[in-house]
Amino acid sequence: MVVRENLRRTEPDKSPSKRRWGTRIFAKIIVDCVEKMYSTINFPRKLISLRPKIMKNLTLLAAAILAISSIAVAQRVNSPSSVSDRYIISAKAGGVNLVEGQVEVLRRDGRKHILVKGDSVDVGDEVITGANGRAEILLNPGSYARVGADSSFSFKTTSLDDLQLVVDRGSVVFEVFASNDFAVTVETPETKFLLAESGVYRVNAEPDNSNIAVLRGRAAIVGAEDGRVRRGREASIVDGRVEVSKFEKKERDELDEWSQERAKLLAKANSRLDRRSLYDPLMSAYASGVWSLHRSLGLWVFNPYIGGYCFVPFGYGWGSPYGYWFDYDIWRFGVPRCVYFGSCSGYPNSGQTGGSPTTNPPTTPPTTTPEPRRPTLPPFERMQRQEGKSPVQTTVDSGPIFRPSTPVVITPPVERRGPVTPPLSGGSSKGRDN
Repeated sequence: MVVRENLRRTEPDKSPSKRRWGTRIFAKIIVDCVEKMYSTINFPRKLISLRPKIMKNLTLLAAAILAISSIAVAQRVNSPSSVSDRYIISAKAGGVNLVEGQVEVLRRDGRKHILVKGDSVDVGDEVITGANGRAEILLNPGSYARVGADSSFSFKTTSLDDLQLVVDRGSVVFEVFASNDFAVTVETPETKFLLAESGVYRVNAEPDNSNIAVLRGRAAIVGAEDGRVRRGREASIVDGRVEVSKFEKKERDELDEWSQERAKLLAKANSRLDRRSLYDPLMSAYASGVWSLHRSLGLWVFNPYIGGYCFVPFGYGWGSPYGYWFDYDIWRFGVPRCVYFGSCSGYPNSGQTGGSPTTNPPTTPPTTTPEPRRPTLPPFERMQRQEGKSPVQTTVDSGPIFRPSTPVVITPPVERRGPVTPPLSGGSSKGRDN
């Protein structure tokens, strides 16, 4: 059976003509009110002769207000920089989301320059912070590297299933989504750390000493016989020897505090996205091959109101590794169900890479028929299944990742605004619209 989907939400008619008529009516109301006010005032005899002139000036003032308002409306309607156009969609790692203090980048071709917010860091580029510098670098969607002062950080690879990062010196806090299928490794001069679960990790690299502290999650030291590091513990490698011990959470420094504050701010930025304005940029980016459910766990969405990127997950019921709830997932913006199967009629994205988002929204609602499910699950569903093996609570104190606590039922969504995987038992919907 052929199913025709309504891809757009019903919105109020905000055509330019109606806006102009509204402005004219407003100006006329002002003039009428002023006329009534002056008709009730007993002017002194000396001013009675000036009354026509006063009314003429008021009329000119109302006309000026009308003209200025009309120009503003026209600029708003015709400007290419509308709210929806200011949203930028990305699924790439390497974006520079924030820079404070002195931060430089050494490009792999040998060029060195100041790193600023909005720049991009590629594989082989080295981020170098000064004594008062720090930077937030976007990893694969949903994950961040927050580089502290006097530190050096770089990418070795940006693959979703094999993300490799390098800390040559200093301290970096990693807030990451990770699992057995989506490995994250951090290399230091002394050793390599495997970030085995979604969580928050701090890696310190000093001469002859590398250290990892697991705030949330689970890590392992690559090549060590007993190199597992659980939550609440830290491991140090000194002269090739591994020492594991507990660490005091109270002994948090400025970098730790800043990282958590950023996580909280970016989770709030997710809830402040404009649902109506974001639909067209999402679908234009999909049509251009910028994103696919089979290539990442979610999307980076540039929020013009905070001047930075925040994370929009593909899965329902996700929270950040710090435990902050994401109010909006991809399905809350009304994207059609056909994107789950990898192709929509009228949207030629079938999983290819590359492309840039276009500014023109899709012109024709696609007609879709049910397609066979792909042989492999999308990454976000695989991640949810693995996390479901060890249920956790979504609170900041315990630092869980997902609300669902039971295996995901893999069925297509039945509602346009619903998630690909339905809400599961054991997870509340606090903070979401009903």
